[in-house]
Amino acid sequence: MTAASPESAPHTSSVRTILFATDLTARCDRPLDRAIQLAQQWDAKLVLLHVLEAQSDTPENIAAAEERIRQDIEDTGIRFEIDIAEGRVAETVEAKAAEHDADLIVTGVARFNTFGDFVLGHEVDKLIRKTNIPVLIVKAKPRTPYQQLLVTTDFSKPSQNALETALDLFPALPIDLANAFHVPFEGFIKAEDALAEVRAEQNEYAQSFIKKIELDPENNERITLKLLDGTTCEAVCRHANSLKNSLTVVGTHGRGGIRAAMIGSVAEALLETLPGDVLMIRGAKARKKVKDTGGTRLSALA
Repeated sequence: MTAASPESAPHTSSVRTILFATDLTARCDRPLDRAIQLAQQWDAKLVLLHVLEAQSDTPENIAAAEERIRQDIEDTGIRFEIDIAEGRVAETVEAKAAEHDADLIVTGVARFNTFGDFVLGHEVDKLIRKTNIPVLIVKAKPRTPYQQLLVTTDFSKPSQNALETALDLFPALPIDLANAFHVPFEGFIKAEDALAEVRAEQNEYAQSFIKKIELDPENNERITLKLLDGTTCEAVCRHANSLKNSLTVVGTHGRGGIRAAMIGSVAEALLETLPGDVLMIRGAKARKKVKDTGGTRLSALA
């Protein structure tokens, strides 16, 4: 597989509606700028959602929130809708995303500390553990559109779902499909031979994984397989740092019921470690393609 240039692939994204969740603080500038950029790129509608605290949804507070949002969005030239709601943040964002038939949720981090590290925030953490709609967590200041996708894979069903979703959401971008592997007992065996053997084994897994997805030729040409030696976080972060203007896509192992808190330890570690933007795609439930007048789009199953 060899990577295609952004110009050589189809440009019609499945995204018709983007939901941006804002708390109206300065830390939302980065995700708002990215949400606007994506809406312009895809000619998508942008829903700007602000969730008020309980008992604070007075007409005055609603009007003030709408005016603050309108000032940031009116001169962008995109189609938009402002939605002011009251309730618990994560649950309300999830419900509103479904109500607006959103294909993508965009949000940011809670804050950056004095060392420049980010703190995800309790509500965002809850959201990515529950929703079946892809969630884009914006950390970096968006200077240009994304030029490259880095899709992590362990050859599981969630990582397959992540790859298929990434192909639909970003149809014009080349993809590095990255699998990190570690040589067991490398201190006790000849390192070069062991590395070659494990790499060959991982390559067989990867080829079987790709074959199972049954990609069309155009999408197959967009993918470059990257077998990375090392622990997942270290190897994936190292590769992400070598790419320019990239977005990392991670499939989660979210579960319902009493196991709803689990998204997968590796996915959680990657979200915390990666310095750039991360697209989290929950893999617990299947997604289906639904045809409408605007083409093929993704629709979350309840």
